[in-house]
Amino acid sequence: MNSICFLLGSQLLDSTTCCNSFYYMFKYLYHKNILNIIKYTTMKDMSSSDEDTIKKCKIVVLCISQIDYSYYNFENNMTYFFNLIDKIKLINPNIHTCVSKFDFWYNCKYEKDWFVFLFKKFDKIVTSCSYDTFNIFYKDIFNKNTICNVMNNIATDKFLLNFNKNPINRLLLHFNYNDPYAHHLYPYRSFIYNLNNENIDVKTFKPNMIDDCFHTQLNEYLCVITTSVTSNCCVDNDLYTSHSLQFLVAKVFEITCVGSLLLIDDTDEYLLNKFGFFNNINCLMFNKNNILDKINYILDPINITIINKIRKNGQNLTRSKYTSFNFYEQIYKIINAFDY
Repeated sequence: MNSICFLLGSQLLDSTTCCNSFYYMFKYLYHKNILNIIKYTTMKDMSSSDEDTIKKCKIVVLCISQIDYSYYNFENNMTYFFNLIDKIKLINPNIHTCVSKFDFWYNCKYEKDWFVFLFKKFDKIVTSCSYDTFNIFYKDIFNKNTICNVMNNIATDKFLLNFNKNPINRLLLHFNYNDPYAHHLYPYRSFIYNLNNENIDVKTFKPNMIDDCFHTQLNEYLCVITTSVTSNCCVDNDLYTSHSLQFLVAKVFEITCVGSLLLIDDTDEYLLNKFGFFNNINCLMFNKNNILDKINYILDPINITIINKIRKNGQNLTRSKYTSFNFYEQIYKIINAFDY
């Protein structure tokens, strides 16, 4: 069995779903004795005492999350990554290297150039997009065999809650309304927030919510609203939407996994259909013209049997296709594909 050293970025668990997915996936594979993971830690915890660990490893996996590059310490973090990977390769020249980065659609050209240099240091790049989509950002810089495609988002195990038969008969929207960037990135969330509808509870999404109460909060409500990424995905002055990136936000899977009704804008209906989500079957879709009618329909007691059926259908879909187990299978195949 081959030994793996698994590293996360600047902090062990944050609000980035895929970073959490990697962490829990490696813990799962370790405890099931499927992979021999001799170290999983944060980058900041790495020390000289880990040199023996690196010497024993066949693979080192680095998981970079949005929190590592979206704040003021971007250059410091990236420089640290460069130096650490170089050091690891000096300690063990034969080690295989794998990097995972999912939320690259946030990157401006300046950040993208940094990632080009970083990615070139790795044997494999695990990403949520296809090779063709990856090239929207990186323009044929990387060999096709270097790119490993996995599902873009999943519902981690903590979202496997019991179906709530007596949920709060209201709608929930998570939205950082004090952040101007959020209004630009998610204009439909901004639109719903500005409706000031008495039937919608708006809560600010905080970084620690994934660990503390986010999953249970979703489960408490009859219906949770989320929206597509429909602007500000700008690379080299080109605008990309969630549709062109073939990307669904994590909340699509998290909301449905807990059994709440997914209410989402119909901007990317084709993409939702591609992932198995269909209007009036396992979710409800809205636009600016019918949102108020949709809200009234959802909360009308006469429709509760239909709403519960849609909720259950959504839960069944996500739990059959978009959970940690499905993600584990994909990553396990990628790890085993290395030429030892």
